[in-house]
Amino acid sequence: MVEIHQVSEHELPILLQWLKEHLPLTWKLYGTLREQLRGKWQGTTFCTLGWPDILAVGEGPINEDICKVVGHYTDPRRTTVFAPEPAHARDFLTWPGFIDWSQPVIFHMLSLPVASIIKTLSQQAGCPSPKTIPLTLLTANSGDIKYRDGTCLGAEMGTEWGFIGMLYVTSSARGRGLGKLLTCRLAEKYFEEDLPAVVVTSVDNTESICLHESLGFQQECQLNLMYHTPDNINK
Repeated sequence: MVEIHQVSEHELPILLQWLKEHLPLTWKLYGTLREQLRGKWQGTTFCTLGWPDILAVGEGPINEDICKVVGHYTDPRRTTVFAPEPAHARDFLTWPGFIDWSQPVIFHMLSLPVASIIKTLSQQAGCPSPKTIPLTLLTANSGDIKYRDGTCLGAEMGTEWGFIGMLYVTSSARGRGLGKLLTCRLAEKYFEEDLPAVVVTSVDNTESICLHESLGFQQECQLNLMYHTPDNINK
């Protein structure tokens, strides 16, 4: 019988390679683990269904001894899960002790099949309408980006594990290419580390998608952010 496996420190490079082979759907897991192996973002643990033949993977309980932002990950719990086969995702998500479905959980960057399974499990656990935010993931590699001159009058956020988002330009400075300049400058930081630039935006944010595509980004996949909040929590 295949069981849940707690990935040890010396096994993490093997898991990283497996996650890399399943990009772009594993960007959240891959980016977090990559930065952890580089000495950053410490505290996330990883569990797999099966080892060394991995069928599914997810972020396990936070190591509170070394994590600097425990509350961010535990109140409520935040995690993400990926499996190439939906049946294995269900097995993983229903494994006793992995998810406490009686408590709120935020699921990050889910593939469509996994999101569908979580929606069903969430409803069965007393959350009739789990909130889902569909996101579009776009990527670009060094050499793809096109530059234009301009003065920076806005900001865009980039995480250490590789996501770019929350672009903002003041209303008085819009329409002059400043958003594109911000994205290019931030993307260049990733390129200097021999990494691709990855943008996450809402699927209905056509303005953002068009802007990034005009710079050379390409749509890769849709991922989902889901909020599981059982009814009994709200009473």
